[in-house]
Amino acid sequence: MRNFLILGTALAALSALPVVAAAEAVCVANGNIPPAERERMIVAAQAVTNPVLAGDGPAAFKSLSLEARSKASEEELIFLARLLRDVRGDVSASISGAYLLDVGAARPDDFVDCSDTAPPEARVAVRVFDNGPRQAQVVVSVAMPNNDLALRVLLGWRDGEWRRDAVSFGMTTAAGKTGLELFELGRKQLDAGHRFNAHLLLVAGSKLIDQGAGMDLQAAPALRESMATYEAPAGFDGAAYTWSYGGQNFSVRSITMMALGGKLGIVMDHELSPWPGEAGAETSSRRLTDALMAAYPEWSDGFDFIAAKALSPAALTPAGGPSFTTVFEAGKGY
Repeated sequence: MRNFLILGTALAALSALPVVAAAEAVCVANGNIPPAERERMIVAAQAVTNPVLAGDGPAAFKSLSLEARSKASEEELIFLARLLRDVRGDVSASISGAYLLDVGAARPDDFVDCSDTAPPEARVAVRVFDNGPRQAQVVVSVAMPNNDLALRVLLGWRDGEWRRDAVSFGMTTAAGKTGLELFELGRKQLDAGHRFNAHLLLVAGSKLIDQGAGMDLQAAPALRESMATYEAPAGFDGAAYTWSYGGQNFSVRSITMMALGGKLGIVMDHELSPWPGEAGAETSSRRLTDALMAAYPEWSDGFDFIAAKALSPAALTPAGGPSFTTVFEAGKGY
């Protein structure tokens, strides 16, 4: 059985991202940037992030440079703006990172170390783009009730001002935990022999460590390499399958981790054909949940709840159809 080679050691020991020598390019971050310059960078970035946070995707798209608009997707910005607008609960935004890069002799797609004072596991390397000799990136963190995301804006200095050359977004935390923290939880579960729990945590962590195209955690490549050598438990390759346990068969579509209300949980989608109605779906979902808890009694060592979502055949079509979710909470029950 193959295991996580990297996760057997402390995350702080990881540093596998190749970066160019400091003599070839210079990157300064956050408080090391001259205050007036940092303020100009933030103002330029907020010209696109503020409309997104206000729910105005078209205005955000128009704020991008002509070069960026020729490559960017207005539909993605509209989707994100609507997503944030429709979030239930408090949403707050703050500047979490600013990086100023003088490219020097570095070439596009090189990485430059830009976090001299950060602990090893949190060190950031910034990617060099082909948008000029002076570049910057500004990261806006958006805190939401269940997960946090980051808006990342790439800036290029041209004609005496910062131009907005790209914007991207991605989730950064789940229930307040970063990707590295989920990896650490997964490593501990793996050490305890809890491969089911470990797999869900490691897969979720691998998604959250993605910093977008513009930068990367210096620990991330080693973690991704370890994921490539990892053999998932049977039935966890992302494809729908029939799971048999205790003489029962279940048509499982997926099993993943989710965050809700500051807690980590397991979500199972399973198909019921023909659709038995909500009462029948509740009964089937309880049977599936009971079987999962019997097969993996250690589940509550890593998670707070299990949500079994029963899907009708129609729910799997673009038109949609009936579904029903049953939740079991650790220490409380159904």
